[in-house]
Amino acid sequence: MIIYTAVELDGPRATNSVSRTLADAGPDLIELAHQVTCGDRTLADDGVSSQP
Repeated sequence: MIIYTAVELDGPRATNSVSRTLADAGPDLIELAHQVTCGDRTLADDGVSSQP
């Protein structure tokens, strides 16, 4: 199960959107849920790593 929250960007301001739950997430979606991205940009591209 994955619970995720999208972030709404408005220029330099970011606010949390509605949280949603995905009950039947497969391994690929679970791996994706451990990442922080913004469009095609990722933290890994900037040399930052995160672990669950």
